Amino acid sequence: MTDSTPEPEPTDELSAEAQTPTPTSTSDTSDGEVTTPAQAESPEDADPNEVPRTEDLEEPSTEKAPGEEPKAPKRDEPEPDHEAVGIGVVDTEEPQAG
Repeated sequence: MTDSTPEPEPTDELSAEAQTPTPTSTSDTSDGEVTTPAQAESPEDADPNEVPRTEDLEEPSTEKAPGEEPKAPKRDEPEPDHEAVGIGVVDTEEPQAG
């Protein structure tokens, strides 16, 4: 069985470094230590300007007042007079009281 995928040819103009670049660090780290702004160990030790207010942390309520709740539209037609059977419907002679 032959493979129709051509083998990639080595490119003479690209050096080995260009083909597989050496990863370099671009962050401000020294010996694996990350330097960040000073952080408090606990909220009690933090600067008051850095601690969010309780009101900022509260999520808005999704509960609605009785007047704000959506209402179902009024039906102009009476309930249909059929009986559901499986995935089809069968017409009945008399409407059934539900």
